[in-house]
Amino acid sequence: MHRAPKVGEDELYAVTLARRADVAFVHAPGKSVGGNAGTAGLLRFHPKHAGLYRITLDAGVWIDVVNGGQLVDSNGFRGRQPCGPIHKSVE
Repeated sequence: MHRAPKVGEDELYAVTLARRADVAFVHAPGKSVGGNAGTAGLLRFHPKHAGLYRITLDAGVWIDVVNGGQLVDSNGFRGRQPCGPIHKSVE
């Protein structure tokens, strides 16, 4: 298994997902998707300052944020916005 790559603030990343069965989650996913079928990925993010952060994606995927081994509750999300490449944002 590879260590999850670290990402920074205010950067755009292209992420290649792996077979879900090959991903070692640090916390059980917050949504059941039916076993190990499909794909998944992990990223590490260590913000410089405490605060609210937004994760924006160009595809319809499930996002969990984990801090200290616990799932972080989402403050909100928007999906399928009519803004071109933005598909979903989670705050």
